[in-house]
Amino acid sequence: MKRIISVVLLCIFVLGFACACGKKQSQNDSSTNAVTENSSTITTNSDVMSETASESENSADNSSNKEEDSSQKPTSSKANITRPGTSSNSQSVKVSPLDRKCVVMCGLSTDTANSYGTSREAALSEIADIAAAGYINSLSDRGNIKKDDWWDIVIKHDLTVWYSEFALYDSSKVQADGTKLTIDEHFKTLYDTIDNYVKPYPERWERFNGFWFDEHIWRGETNADFVTVTKTLYQKYGKRLYAVVATGEISGVEGNEDLIGTSAENMKKMLGSSFKYVTDAGFDSYGIDVREGALNGDIKHRYEEEMPGIYDGKSYYREYTELITRLVDHNFNLWYLPCAYTCSVSGGLDGIKKADEGYCLGHLEFFYNELENKRYAGGLMLYVYGLSAKSENSGTRGLKYHLVVENGDYASEDIYKLHPETDKWKRYSEKLRWVVKKYNSQEVPLLKKL
Repeated sequence: MKRIISVVLLCIFVLGFACACGKKQSQNDSSTNAVTENSSTITTNSDVMSETASESENSADNSSNKEEDSSQKPTSSKANITRPGTSSNSQSVKVSPLDRKCVVMCGLSTDTANSYGTSREAALSEIADIAAAGYINSLSDRGNIKKDDWWDIVIKHDLTVWYSEFALYDSSKVQADGTKLTIDEHFKTLYDTIDNYVKPYPERWERFNGFWFDEHIWRGETNADFVTVTKTLYQKYGKRLYAVVATGEISGVEGNEDLIGTSAENMKKMLGSSFKYVTDAGFDSYGIDVREGALNGDIKHRYEEEMPGIYDGKSYYREYTELITRLVDHNFNLWYLPCAYTCSVSGGLDGIKKADEGYCLGHLEFFYNELENKRYAGGLMLYVYGLSAKSENSGTRGLKYHLVVENGDYASEDIYKLHPETDKWKRYSEKLRWVVKKYNSQEVPLLKKL
């Protein structure tokens, strides 16, 4: 009997031990699956830096492959971003187009994209090539927002859109019938564009960031009318409103005085209260070299009374950032506008008087790094892709002459598809592609509602 009892007890013990092991193994499997599922939901800074290091080691021979990769049509309105270093089977994070920092090129439209010819088809082909090469993730326009072929480029290359509201509102304007111009009458074209060609299409509406305004106060709009403009659009559409101001609009010194021939004394000032409905803001000044050692025309002496914190190129832009931050007086998405053309400068590194690749690369890298330290950052608006024929013929040229866009037709003798007759800014092109790629891979906090 004792032997039987002993055998029974031994069987029970073995059975219990086996169950416990099975349960433990099941728990371990469950834990592993959980880690695998969550491992690709966030793109970390270390991942991006690793990707950057590997990119910088690649030779220029790989640039054509990058263009082919970036031109693939997305399967949805959201970009699928795979965490660097993971297998193709791992899950990817979907970054909404409206949750990314932007890289926009001023002057990239059917009017100035004329490198391939003057037809609309040629212009659209050029814009598509710039997008496919990975130099932008957003476009700004007005008239083209009504065009299906333009939106085809936007969607294919996973871009977002800004409506450039350049027109000024004048509430004192008397119309032919003797009545004052109302804000709704002023916005007739804008309403038609957004209400009929953007908002009814979910894919387009998802990619529509909002509206941007270029130096409205200096160009003649009153502060009160600007508030009316921004309030109306904010309340009607609930999208972001981005205001670019000249430095002379917010201070007693105009940084672009040598370029525009106008001093801050002759410019109207923008009041802090005028930013009430503005979600995004930036200031434009292109002639200051941020590289170490650039004298910038004795910048310290020029600003010692108005802005004594300025002593070099970097402090210049940082002081103006502080100024516009105080003026806006609420959280907003900060933008920088790097110089991206061969403009005149006030005395750059080694005494240069005209912006070159090193100068513009300095702007791009400095402003990129500055935005990395900001809680809310809208992105970079590069000035400028293309200029008037008069400016270009006199030697002041935009980015379209210097970007590396390789020719896919290997039967051609020209390596570059875009302006093969001009020197290319290879370091600048590589850095710009890297910035766009990083912005596309990271969801960032953006202020969309006030």
